[in-house]
Amino acid sequence: MTDQIQVEAAEAERAIASPLAASDSVDPYQRFADIASDDIDLIDNVAYALYKRRKLEFVRAFVAAKGLPPNPAEVNNFILAATLPTSVDSLRAEATETLRTFSEQVLREAEAETEDRYRRQLMSELKKARPFLKTLMENILANIGALAVTALILLVIYGSRLGAVNLFGEVFGYEIKDKTSGAQPVAPSSQVRP
Repeated sequence: MTDQIQVEAAEAERAIASPLAASDSVDPYQRFADIASDDIDLIDNVAYALYKRRKLEFVRAFVAAKGLPPNPAEVNNFILAATLPTSVDSLRAEATETLRTFSEQVLREAEAETEDRYRRQLMSELKKARPFLKTLMENILANIGALAVTALILLVIYGSRLGAVNLFGEVFGYEIKDKTSGAQPVAPSSQVRP
């Protein structure tokens, strides 16, 4: 039973292939020239592949509907219709749209892959960096240190105007008196009266 199915499948494939081969036997490159533009590009190649796919679909549909493959005249009628300027324009437009869709998909995938790679790299770098609270404490301590140094500089400048003793008294709220301020001035001996 399986041998009979295999034989029928082989006959069907030959029936499908024979009209395709017969129609292109004259000049297989002529159909490509009918579809391609003067400067052959990727759109021309995709349009030709779409033409070949439609031709194969035509033969399969014909065999499915009539049980026999189309004769060469029927295949040539399909070819003439498929290579009319409007049909060729349609093939080229479909090829352009197919390539645009393909390009967008490739770009989306590349963008997602690149974004994922950079996100992983960023997370890796962030894990290597210092934690936020530790950085915050270091910045607070650095600012306190800067304020202390600034206060010390201002104290030195202010103290240089007042003097060290007066500055000490001024800062801690003491009144510092001179020891000699309470003593009577001593008169010189030449001015002494008897």
